[in-house]
Amino acid sequence: MTSCQTLPEPVLATPAFSWRPLLLLAFGAFWTVTLEMLPAGLLPAMGADLGVRPSRVGLLVTVWALTVGITTVPLSRATRRWRRPSVLAMSLVVLGLSTVLTAIAPTYLTVAATRLIAAAGHGLFWSVLLVYAASLAPEGLAGRAISVVLAGPILASVIGLPLGTWLAGPFGWRWVVGTVGAAMVLGALMLVRLLPDDDVPRVVPAEREGRDPTAYLVIGGALLGALALLAHFAVFTFVAPLSTQGWNLSADSVGPLLLVFGIAGAAGLGLSGAVPDRFGQHALIAVVALLAVTFAVLACLGDSPAAVRGLVAAWGLLLGMLPPLLQGQVIGVASPEFRDAAGAILVTVFNLGIAAGAVVGGQVIDLWGLDRLLPVAAVVSLLSAVGLGLLMRQRLTPTTAPMP
Repeated sequence: MTSCQTLPEPVLATPAFSWRPLLLLAFGAFWTVTLEMLPAGLLPAMGADLGVRPSRVGLLVTVWALTVGITTVPLSRATRRWRRPSVLAMSLVVLGLSTVLTAIAPTYLTVAATRLIAAAGHGLFWSVLLVYAASLAPEGLAGRAISVVLAGPILASVIGLPLGTWLAGPFGWRWVVGTVGAAMVLGALMLVRLLPDDDVPRVVPAEREGRDPTAYLVIGGALLGALALLAHFAVFTFVAPLSTQGWNLSADSVGPLLLVFGIAGAAGLGLSGAVPDRFGQHALIAVVALLAVTFAVLACLGDSPAAVRGLVAAWGLLLGMLPPLLQGQVIGVASPEFRDAAGAILVTVFNLGIAAGAVVGGQVIDLWGLDRLLPVAAVVSLLSAVGLGLLMRQRLTPTTAPMP
């Protein structure tokens, strides 16, 4: 007689958090953002070499953001049937090769043309980057995966831009830009060899295109988040005159103040990764609301240098938390079919918000004066927080899909 035994159910282990591909993606993100910001640090050297005013070199940053905003969605649609690692590697190759061409370009117009090509590759890279990073994480850890990848841009602002600016002195701006281009080509080769492949191609069913039920949540969240970024960049673009004319700091204090901002931003990024995904929507609204409070208090206590330093550190901390929380929530509300489109929409709206920030800040100063810039930024941030709160009340609808 055979006895029947009930076998114990297997214990399912929680999937391990895979660091290597996320660090590779952060490596690529570091170089792309370093390239994006380099003209700001190389203004005098590039202007003298190319025979143009520094303001025309600075225009390369604005044109970059506009190009990203215009080209990202069309390029994302054109490559939507490609596997994500292939898109990431290809866009990084385009970035790297066009950057090498920038390093040897003889005139300002050719530099601008190569930067336009690089900006298009940058937008495509970022439209896929965070969606793919989220897909690599176990359930409930997508926000942490995004924060790991976003360490790359933070390090670009804290290390990449200052180091590139410093090295341009002894070696020249062309050597610095060419090195960045070569590093991105190397990064593309690493991505091809070491990134795990998608399970399926990125195919969007034709019958769902254009009328996805989660589209309004994605677009609304991206627009409201861009509003907060607009407020930030409206102030940050003019932080030097604010420091000397509004906060009574010396010109020599601006550099250390920005260093405090960058270090606090890195800390904020780390904090955002520690926020569980299920609390992300509440943390996002709180961060944007506190950003509004910080701008308002800065406007009131700008005559106290100690208070200014503490408030700038709080500003950097909040700004470091904002992008990963916002991107995690916007991608999280998208249906699986709309998730790649969500990545493209985020990149497009964010870059348009960044480009508009400097313009809006300049208009506020011209119309009402420098002392009105912080109160306006506080109001804009508050509107963003209120809008996100109203939108996120619909976060858990039946059509909302969980993070991959």
